[in-house]
Amino acid sequence: MEMIKTMDQKYHDFIQDVKEEHQEIIDLLSSVNETHHLVQDLSRNYDFVIDKTRGLKQDCEDLLDEQTQLQNLGTELETQLKYFDELGPITRFLSSGGDIVTEPKFLVILEKLDQCLSFMDQHPTYQDAHMYKQRYRQCMTRSLTLIKMYFCDQIRTLQDKQLSVSYAKFRAFAMNCKYLIQEIETRCPDHVEYFNLLRDCFNAYFSARKTILLPLMIQKVKELPDQGLVHLANGAVSFIAQLFADEDALFRLLFSFGEPELQIYLEQLVHPLASRMRPLILSEQRLDALSELVQTLTIQENDHRHIRVGFSSIVEEAQSRLAFRAESIINQQIHGFKPREQELSIFIRDKQMPLPQKTQHMGVQDVLRNLESSVPEMEVPTDPFSVPKMEFGGGEWYPPCQRAVFVLEKLYRAVPDTVFQDLAQDAVHGCLESLKYAHGVLEQKTSFQDATLFSIKNLLLLREHLGMFDAEFVPKEQEMSLRMRLRQLPGMQWANGVLSILPDPFQHRPSDSKQYLDDELKRCCEDFILQSSRQCTEDLSAFVLKAGAFKQLGRTSLGSQSFAQPQIVQELQSDFVKKMQVVIPETFTKISSYIGDPSTQMVLLRIIRNHVLETYTGFYEFVSDYCQVMNPTEFAQVLDACWDKSMRQSP
Repeated sequence: MEMIKTMDQKYHDFIQDVKEEHQEIIDLLSSVNETHHLVQDLSRNYDFVIDKTRGLKQDCEDLLDEQTQLQNLGTELETQLKYFDELGPITRFLSSGGDIVTEPKFLVILEKLDQCLSFMDQHPTYQDAHMYKQRYRQCMTRSLTLIKMYFCDQIRTLQDKQLSVSYAKFRAFAMNCKYLIQEIETRCPDHVEYFNLLRDCFNAYFSARKTILLPLMIQKVKELPDQGLVHLANGAVSFIAQLFADEDALFRLLFSFGEPELQIYLEQLVHPLASRMRPLILSEQRLDALSELVQTLTIQENDHRHIRVGFSSIVEEAQSRLAFRAESIINQQIHGFKPREQELSIFIRDKQMPLPQKTQHMGVQDVLRNLESSVPEMEVPTDPFSVPKMEFGGGEWYPPCQRAVFVLEKLYRAVPDTVFQDLAQDAVHGCLESLKYAHGVLEQKTSFQDATLFSIKNLLLLREHLGMFDAEFVPKEQEMSLRMRLRQLPGMQWANGVLSILPDPFQHRPSDSKQYLDDELKRCCEDFILQSSRQCTEDLSAFVLKAGAFKQLGRTSLGSQSFAQPQIVQELQSDFVKKMQVVIPETFTKISSYIGDPSTQMVLLRIIRNHVLETYTGFYEFVSDYCQVMNPTEFAQVLDACWDKSMRQSP
């Protein structure tokens, strides 16, 4: 039993151990459960703490944001209130007295005023912004006025100390004051009222300079020798040009604006010279002197920009006087020209007078192009002033034409284009009217051919000389008289009384004088050609008219008529050839005696030849079927032989 018991004891012990282990496990499980409950409680507490911490963080962040906003609002209020608070210190500084504009703080004050005014413009809805803007604007005006007063005081002090024309002190003054003047200039574009302050500075500056320079100018002008207008002007130009250049440089060293005021100042410096020259200009009668004066000053104006400013009044007065004298000469010596008896004898050519010089540039091809298409073209001179003059023994160019060209040469590029165009048209129109009058007088004293050739010669000369001028001869305003245009010129107020008695040269005038001249030349050439050919063909033309009238009646037996008998027809042809052999040499000689250009001679003679040949051809067509006469080809050979003989016999 004991053995069994002993063997069972191991099992009992094992069971006891198992029970103990089981109990320990139960205790451990109980501890684990307690721990789990504790952990769950801790987790719940942790979540609670997390939630509370997150809420606290958000509250803190909100408070920080609010604090930042309040700080920014305070800073912004402080910044904006600063523009309002600046009024007191600025006002006290500007009222402190003394030369505050030279203190460094003055420029800072100007900058603050600009900032405050800009702020008030940007925030017009702020309380009292309009009032503060007005106060700041008053401070700005006062500040710039202080600059003006300081500048004027300093320039007067410098003026009193300056006893010579030396520029050193004024240049040093300009370098010291330029930054202050710039403060006014930079604010002028936006506020035009500050221009008045700048003009006061201009006036003070120019007054100081004139006080120093005008006595010198008066002395220099007195020292100039009185040897005529041009010499006087040349003597003054070099000195005044250098003076103007120095004055311009000094002015621009100090100012950036004021070009019109500078021009007025420079013109005032020339007043002593203008006062001396004005009586000389008004009393000058010679066109060449006035023209040379204007052109001399114009050349100087192109070379020196400052001369253009100072001498403008003198140039305008000289131009006005030149235009007035030219108009007077045109009225008196062109419109009013009446040739005397002894002058008319000079215009008539005879065998004892020398032949005209031959020219290369004169011709009638273009105006007679419709009469003969085969006329060769003439070369045009490259230099417009190389046109040779056509001279005759005793000076045979018609005086009004010669005077017109002289007047226009003196006016060209010396007066405004509109004035030149009107005067040129007036002169050309007067020449053409005077030529018509002379043509009528010469026709009564000599012959139609002499009078017409005289007109052709002078029209050619006038036409060639007008080609030298690069200008229109058509007035832009036909209804405006030259008297009105002269009044528009500067400096012509003195002549109102004289201008009122001038005739109006634009009444009943052609619109284009050059075209009118060409038409008149063409008409004279046509009249001469018809008259010259009529001298040969008068009898032949009468026969052709009778024969034509007979044919129109429907009759065919022309040879049975008394005026068309074969013998009479042959005698008519013979007389026609004899007359042609006499008239053609005379015509050739007469043309050569008046016109020196071989090409122009050949144009006129060729058209006369064609007229004669056409008339004979018509005669031949009527009589060739019943009478033996020369055919047109044979007659052309006889005609050409006559021309050739005349040319060989011509001197």
